[in-house]
Amino acid sequence: MHDATEKEKAVLRRRLVFEQEKIDDKTRERSDGELFARLRELREFREASVVFLYVGTGAEPNTAMLIPELLAAGKRAAVPLCRGGGEMEARLICSPEELRPGRFGILEPGQQSPNLPPDAMDFILVPALCFDREGFRLGRGGGYYDRYLQKSSAFSAGLCRGIFLRERLVRLEHDRRVDAVITEKETIRPGIRG
Repeated sequence: MHDATEKEKAVLRRRLVFEQEKIDDKTRERSDGELFARLRELREFREASVVFLYVGTGAEPNTAMLIPELLAAGKRAAVPLCRGGGEMEARLICSPEELRPGRFGILEPGQQSPNLPPDAMDFILVPALCFDREGFRLGRGGGYYDRYLQKSSAFSAGLCRGIFLRERLVRLEHDRRVDAVITEKETIRPGIRG
C-alpha cells in the first residue's frame, strides 16, 4: 500500500508541476493578490507575532512580497533553511535582501541568521503543489514540512490556487494536515490537525 501510494503521489506531482508551468504571469499575479488578501483576513495571521513562511519559487505564490509587509507591521519573519536529512530550520530575517539561492535553488537566509525553535512560531505558511479540502497537501516529496509541523503547535495554513484544490488526496501516516487552506475564493478550516 505504501509503495502504491508513493507512486500515485509521484504521478500527481509530475502532472501538477506541468499544469502549474502553464499558468501565465498575469493570471499568477491576479491569483497571488487574491490569495494574499484572503490571508490578511485570517485572524491567526493578523495576530501572529512570529510568522514562518516559505519563499515561493516558480509557479508558487510569490510569498517574498509578504516579508516587507510583515516587518513593517512589527512582526518577526522567519524563512526556512534546508539542512541534510530532510530537516529545516526557521531563520529570522530582517530584510528580503538577506536571501540567497540555496539548496534546490530556493532563496534562503544565510547561516548567520538567528535560528528560532519550532515552538517560537505563531503562524506557519506551508507550501504545496496542491491541497485537499481536509487540509492535507502534496508537497515536492522531501517531507521537510511534515517533519517540521510535527514539532510545532503553531497555526498552519496553505495558499492554494483554486484550480489545484482537490476533494481528497492520497496520504500516508506521516502526512500532516494544515489548519486552514486558503484559495482565491474561500478559506477552508478542516478541523483538528491530524
